[in-house]
Amino acid sequence: MKTKILLFCIALFVIKPFKSTAQVNIQDSLALVDYYDSTYGVSPWQFGQSWDLQNPVNTWSGIGLSNNRVVSIRLWGGGWNGSIPSSFGNLTALQSIDFLDFVLTSLPESFGDLISLTTVSFHAVFRNVPFPASITKAPNLKIIDMEDNYFSDSIPSAIGNMANLTFLDLSQNYLSGPIPVSINRMDSLKEINIYLNRYTFKEIAPFISDYIAAGKTYLVYYSPQLNIPIHRFNNKIAVSAGGDLSDDTFKWYKDSALVATIIGDSTYEPTETGRYYVAVTNSIATDLTLYSDEFTLNYVMPDSAAKTTINITGILPVNMTDGIFEIATMQPTTGANQLNGDVTALVIVDSAVRTFNDQPYVERHYDITPAENASNAEAIVTLYFTEQDFSNYNNYVTGNNLNLPLLPTGGVDNGNVRITQFHGNFAGSSHPENYNNSNINLIIPTSVSWDNINQWWTVTFPVRGFSGFFISTGNMVLPLTLLNFYGAVQHQSINLKWLTSNEILTKEFIVERSANLNSFKTIGIVTAQSTQHNNHYNYNDAAPLNGINFYRLKMIDQDGKFSYSNILKINFEKIITFLEIYPNPASSILNIKITSTKNENVIMKVVDASGKLIVKKEIPINNGITSTSLNIEKLFSGLYYLSTTLNGIEQKINFIKK
Repeated sequence: MKTKILLFCIALFVIKPFKSTAQVNIQDSLALVDYYDSTYGVSPWQFGQSWDLQNPVNTWSGIGLSNNRVVSIRLWGGGWNGSIPSSFGNLTALQSIDFLDFVLTSLPESFGDLISLTTVSFHAVFRNVPFPASITKAPNLKIIDMEDNYFSDSIPSAIGNMANLTFLDLSQNYLSGPIPVSINRMDSLKEINIYLNRYTFKEIAPFISDYIAAGKTYLVYYSPQLNIPIHRFNNKIAVSAGGDLSDDTFKWYKDSALVATIIGDSTYEPTETGRYYVAVTNSIATDLTLYSDEFTLNYVMPDSAAKTTINITGILPVNMTDGIFEIATMQPTTGANQLNGDVTALVIVDSAVRTFNDQPYVERHYDITPAENASNAEAIVTLYFTEQDFSNYNNYVTGNNLNLPLLPTGGVDNGNVRITQFHGNFAGSSHPENYNNSNINLIIPTSVSWDNINQWWTVTFPVRGFSGFFISTGNMVLPLTLLNFYGAVQHQSINLKWLTSNEILTKEFIVERSANLNSFKTIGIVTAQSTQHNNHYNYNDAAPLNGINFYRLKMIDQDGKFSYSNILKINFEKIITFLEIYPNPASSILNIKITSTKNENVIMKVVDASGKLIVKKEIPINNGITSTSLNIEKLFSGLYYLSTTLNGIEQKINFIKK
């Protein structure tokens, strides 16, 4: 601003001329200095074309002069940012502007005062701002070249009032909305470019219809446009191409292969997962084909119902889908009752939370029916639920002031998920009251986790016998409450403990073990105490598997109803030791060799035939073979016993002292 005041003083008092004003109209000089200041002056300018205000204007980069007036400004690649000041309107002799790579925010209203301006070129100058309508006020503009500016709204209708405009390039922006048909009333227009914007047939078709009706022959380029998005709803995918659907033809591609051609309907119902896109043409705007973004359709959750039948063989997990909808995953367990053959999986989503015996259930529920051995077939089942499923259940519980726990939300399991299994076939609809078998099981899932990629809950649990599965947080089947279940390695066994409360008519606990989660076998039965206070239980697995052991409790009621506990995973390292001695009989030195699978200290003892302890000492042994010796020269002749104790396991061998 000091520079501006100094220039003004020079003009008034004709002191020694300031170099920047030499031979240049003072208003033009001041306007340029204002522009310099409004784009933050020295700091950004020093990296681009330089204006040294201590030198004459005719030395300033990009400035064209004629008869002491500024007639052109051409500034490229400076990277300046800021705004054009209103004093820019004083450049009344300015004929052309050519700006490239700026970040300007707007054009002043005084742009309409640029009466000599005929050409404007703004390339990559504006970023995500509305179209600068003030440009339409410049009365004698002939060329507007404003591509690649990311204008974020629509073309102002006032552009149709520019009687002298011959060329309009608004390509490579984000323009949308109506295209003013007033453009077609401009007699001077020779060419318009509006390609690579966000126009659809909703805007293009009416404009082209008017163009044809008006008998226009100027060049209009409106293809291509930016891609349009694909949306999924229910079991369909769709795009919005705009305009009258009867004029549109949709060609759907899956993995680059044409799979459907549809006229007048913007939706498509896929039958399998894959990468989809669509190309849309229009019978009016014939030069334009609208392409969609590529949409990868993974398995999705059904919004109402889905059903599939799959033949299952082997023990590998089988994903049960109908090609699009994720329904369930089945992993048969090995054994006599291994799930196999045709299996039908049905998922239904009710319109609201329903109840049975005053117990609410999640709207999404399942029925799984093997064609063979349905009442005894065994598998590990995974069912899928949306976050909204659980939220709707929670809202029902809280809205009706029910004294029930809530289901997990926010991707973190809270341990409250329970599966109620209704056996038998259903008549009418697959709701609890319609199953024809009174046998009902409550199942505690072995895993409840949030799938962040697919955005759904996975609920996994073992099953013997198939039918209907409903999610809740109630405990209507078994009154028993399992407070905890845990285990630990003790010497060469695994000790299991559990704590219960509220045992009412509880019969027994069956302890089951598995090496791989595919097949559990009974290893013990513990009779229930069947009292309502806290009950402590203990079971010792004296012969655990070497490696990983999985344990669960099958908790059985007096009437045969049962549920499963959580699954414990315990790693057991079986320690093997082997004791050898030589010579035997021995007179002075007894050589000892211990083979072991662990580094440890061993207690070694020698006792006589009457059981009297003669020698006791601790020796370190290594994983593998450890050799040591014992001096028995002072022992009386007779029978003795040498023993070693490692991890609570004693090995004993006799020897004779000569």
